[in-house]
Amino acid sequence: MPIERDRYPQDWDKISLNIKTQAKWTCQHCGKMCRQPQEDLSQFSQRVADPGSPLEREILAHPQRFCLTSAHLNQDPSNNEPDNLLALCVPCHLHYDRPYMQKNIYAKRERQGQFWLTTIAAAGRTAIPMASIKTFFIFIDFSPLGRHVLPYISNTSESRQWMFNGRISR
Repeated sequence: MPIERDRYPQDWDKISLNIKTQAKWTCQHCGKMCRQPQEDLSQFSQRVADPGSPLEREILAHPQRFCLTSAHLNQDPSNNEPDNLLALCVPCHLHYDRPYMQKNIYAKRERQGQFWLTTIAAAGRTAIPMASIKTFFIFIDFSPLGRHVLPYISNTSESRQWMFNGRISR
């Protein structure tokens, strides 16, 4: 999920660089060595991999996997205490954030002023007025298997539609 810079302190780049430097540019979960700033791909590859090795091929094929990020353990970008931050490679950071991803997506949409349906009709297609400022309707289409929900929100004054990915398991 792209970073929302307004939720981070102004000195976030300095804080993040400090965390990564303390970790010696190594993922604190899997131990993978990662690229340092201003280090091009060939320099990095020469530093950590033997020429022609599988690791070198992986670095050249998937350089984004060797980027070090700073992760907030409690998912709160305003809490930048050292015990709340870890230096993680991109795959480990994505794996760590996976359980929080859907909740974070919903929270981001709420911050952007989008409204959420709190109850879902049992079956079929339902329209429910949602907001007092503008009237929105939510149309819920159940797939033939009855497991996937694809809600669409359309503004009544326009023909534009937005799709929200949702999933309901029985």
